[in-house]
Amino acid sequence: VWTAARPRWFSSRGGTTCCSLVSLNEVHTIAVVGISDKSAKAGCYVPAYLAEQGFRIVGVSPTLPGAFARLQDVGEPIDLVLLFRRSEDVPGHLDDILAVHPRIVWMQLGIRNDEVTAALQSAGIEVVFDRCLMVDHQAARNQPPRQNRQGQQAQP
Repeated sequence: VWTAARPRWFSSRGGTTCCSLVSLNEVHTIAVVGISDKSAKAGCYVPAYLAEQGFRIVGVSPTLPGAFARLQDVGEPIDLVLLFRRSEDVPGHLDDILAVHPRIVWMQLGIRNDEVTAALQSAGIEVVFDRCLMVDHQAARNQPPRQNRQGQQAQP
């Protein structure tokens, strides 16, 4: 849950996002596509961090027990879709994302697909790509970067 200490608008840095401002103020439920149960993977420790910050995390992975197979299976409103999938695999999720129409789609660090970005923006969905939500959230809250499970600092 956001507190008064958190900024109303979150600014992008470095020109790597498709939109200049992304509102995280009203985000409550984050669906993590490509969630992992391997603690060394960002698909595990980033959602864990976000849950610690008060966000409701919903896992989406057809191979992970306890996770939903598709976004459409979640059955509740999704504010933000966080993608931990290779750039070339992102188009395979486009129809599923459009069906649930989140406010924001966030492609994690190293993930970018311009065609999917254009389609999502045409549908009125804000898109961020090639950014780490955990690192950017910490920066917005003026927190030191969190280390991953191996004691390495997460990269912005």
